[in-house]
Amino acid sequence: MLSDTRSGTVLAADGELIYPQEHLDALSMLASDTLDVVSVHAIHAILHTPHATRLFVRVPHLGTVALTCIVNPGSDITELLPGLLQFAGTLEIGGIAA
Repeated sequence: MLSDTRSGTVLAADGELIYPQEHLDALSMLASDTLDVVSVHAIHAILHTPHATRLFVRVPHLGTVALTCIVNPGSDITELLPGLLQFAGTLEIGGIAA
């Protein structure tokens, strides 16, 4: 999911599970809050719960845009996180605003 963490607006979402808009909006705010709690300068944050692991990645060159990925709680994030960081670096405004 891509979201604007300042406004809580979901810019794009994709996945095997379809979530209601209210859930996506709450997830966007969770991304903002989690990244800010870690540090206002944090590039990524990881939130583990018994039911899922959430990875939040800022996209600094797009201002307040963040990428959120939800995986199973036992997933190996040491392989996933570098890919998310690399993907975030390739995002462009034109690619989001289509």
